[in-house]
This record gives sequence, structure tokens and C-alpha cells, in this order.
Amino acid sequence: MPQWTALQERAERFRRAWDRTRDRRDVALRLAGIAVLLVAMVWLLNASRSVEVPDVEGMNVHGAVKELNEAGIPFEADGVYGIVIDQWPNGGDRLFRWQDLTLTYEFEGEEFEITGGHEEEAG
Repeated sequence: MPQWTALQERAERFRRAWDRTRDRRDVALRLAGIAVLLVAMVWLLNASRSVEVPDVEGMNVHGAVKELNEAGIPFEADGVYGIVIDQWPNGGDRLFRWQDLTLTYEFEGEEFEITGGHEEEAG
């Protein structure tokens, strides 16, 4: 019977060790679940605070500004003339409300840049 008792003691030690690690695993899994949930929430909040940038390359500046404003990107270019030859971010990309959009345009053989699109947070 001493062998049986030793076997039972080993089995009981294993069970206690397993229970201790199971508790740690449960805590780790719960923390991982919370982390995934927080990341998903931040992603959803940021996605809702962004707009898709229209492709305005090749348009005149005033048409591009109108297109950007209609897409929900605040942009002004009063007194600016020329053709948009480049934009950042590119058409189809997402623009977050705290980012700027830059248009590069050409007028009378020279290149210029204008920036807009950034919304200040209401305090």
C-alpha cells in the first residue's frame, strides 16, 4: 500500500499544480480577451473618424476643393488657380480627422502646395 499512497500523493500534487496554472491561464485568457476588445473598440472609433479621400489629381484646384468638401474634408483654396498634379494621401486612402491633406498643383509652369483637411477638436 505505500506505493499506492505515494502515487496518490503525486497525483494530488499534480492536481494542485494544474489548478494553480489553470487559474493563471484563466487570468491570462481574460486579459487577452480584454486587450482584443479594447483594440477593436479603438479601431472602430478611429474608422468612424475618418473619410475616404477622393481622387482629385488632374482637376482644377477649385473643382478639387469642392470635391474634398463634399467628401467631408474641410479644405479652402481661395485665390488659388491651377491643376492638381499630386495629392497626399492618395485617392481611396483613409484620412483621419486630425490629419492634413496636401495638394500639389501647377500654375503657369510652377508647382505649389496647399494643405487642409485638419479638423480642430472642440474643447
